[in-house]
Amino acid sequence: MDRHAMDQLIDRHWEAENSGDLDAAMATLHPNVYHDVVGSPIHPLRGRAAVRAFYADLHQNVQGESREPLVPRRYGQNFCVEDVLHRAVVTGTMLGIAGHGRAVTFRILHVWEFADGLISRENVWLDTNAIHQQLST
Repeated sequence: MDRHAMDQLIDRHWEAENSGDLDAAMATLHPNVYHDVVGSPIHPLRGRAAVRAFYADLHQNVQGESREPLVPRRYGQNFCVEDVLHRAVVTGTMLGIAGHGRAVTFRILHVWEFADGLISRENVWLDTNAIHQQLST
C-alpha cells in the first residue's frame, strides 16, 4: 500500500472507532487481524470477532474525542507508525479506574501493518501513567 492509502484507511478506522461504529471499524480490519494493546491482560487478540468485542467494551467505557499527531506518521513497506496525543472522556472504567465522566489526555503509539488493502496488525502502546494520574485525582 502507498502512504495515501494507508492514511485513508487509518483515518477511517479512527473515525469509526471514536464514533462507536463497529461495522465501519471492522470493515478496515483484515479478517485475521492481530490486535495487541501492549500490557493488557486480555491481549493479544486475533480475528475480527475478538477485536469487535474489545471495541464494543471500550466504547461503553471511553468516548474518544480527538487526536493530535505529535510527529508526522512514519512509513515503511506495508506499515505505518503513528504517535498521537489522544483526548477522551471516561464514562465507565479505564485501566480498572472509574472515570466518572472525566476527560483524559494521553499519548498513544500505534504500529499499523497492512495486507490485502486492510489493517492486518495493530500494536498499541498507551501512556498508562498519564491515564492513572488523571483518573486517580
